[in-house]
Amino acid sequence: EEVIGRQPGDFLRCPEADPGADNFMNQCLQQQRGFRVEMLNYHRSGRKYWISMEVQPVFNDAGILTNFMAIEADITERVRNDQRRTLQLAASRILADARSVEEAASRLVRRLCQGLGWAVSGFWTLKDDGPSLHCLDVWFDPSKPVTEFAAQTRHRTFTRGQSLVGR
Repeated sequence: EEVIGRQPGDFLRCPEADPGADNFMNQCLQQQRGFRVEMLNYHRSGRKYWISMEVQPVFNDAGILTNFMAIEADITERVRNDQRRTLQLAASRILADARSVEEAASRLVRRLCQGLGWAVSGFWTLKDDGPSLHCLDVWFDPSKPVTEFAAQTRHRTFTRGQSLVGR
């Protein structure tokens, strides 16, 4: 009942979905032709998921369009695996091209954050090969309210035996 009278795009589409896919689908529907797209949607629980959708027009004997038939498949796992492989390759390239750990850390935290959709990412290492762990670099999504957390993380040090927050 909650979706009666509504178009699927009104409640399924994520704001970060590709607007080009919506335009392509609308154009194909207006031209009464079939199409295949992959797009990001919302589940009724709010969870995001990827679908592959094939839509074909159905015509009656007189050649008049009567409706469209759609077949959808959840491809979330495949998309995530593709994203992970892409991220692994990018990380490998960063490590291979870097002249130092510091340079690699800076580029890695940014790429990981962006590639995984994280708000904050940090690179931690042992300080002077000693017993304390310190943050070598932090990157954060500037659109997220995490500036203070990132600043505190950057200056944080943990000594051996000291528990991390939340443990």
